Amino acid sequence: MVIRIAAILLTSVLFILPAQAQSPDDMLPVPQNLQREAAQAHADRKAFLLMFSLPGCGYCKVVRRNYLIPLLRDASPADRPVIREVQITSRDSLQGFDGKATTQSALATRYGVQVAPTVIVVNAEGELLADPIVGGDNNGFYSAYLDRALEAAEKQFTNQRVKVR
Repeated sequence: MVIRIAAILLTSVLFILPAQAQSPDDMLPVPQNLQREAAQAHADRKAFLLMFSLPGCGYCKVVRRNYLIPLLRDASPADRPVIREVQITSRDSLQGFDGKATTQSALATRYGVQVAPTVIVVNAEGELLADPIVGGDNNGFYSAYLDRALEAAEKQFTNQRVKVR
């Protein structure tokens, strides 16, 4: 009897955990047409961020949940950046910044992304506006790195350039 109850509880937990991991509240939009989406962000004077991630990446989940989703949720509509999530290994297609078909993995290659998570801020042409934020929040400075990247995005609207590696 105890074994049967334990098996039922274990089965219940296994069904619940994947549902929690896939919650819409834990997801960022996936890009469909970067040319259109980045141009619209620029026209609205909003920062355009790309988060490169891997399925099941714990550090990606922390960055998404603790920094990027709250940024979307808590910022005023005028200050809310546009954020899209790209899976480094995905072969899913999308329109690139040049309007041509590409894949999520090809986009990651274009930016030299080798570590997940990596967050970049780009202009309407897909050019980097700040140094990429590579890796998770291991030392408690992630918020400062993100603020610096968002500052760089704001400067694009006043024609000031920020030094990029």
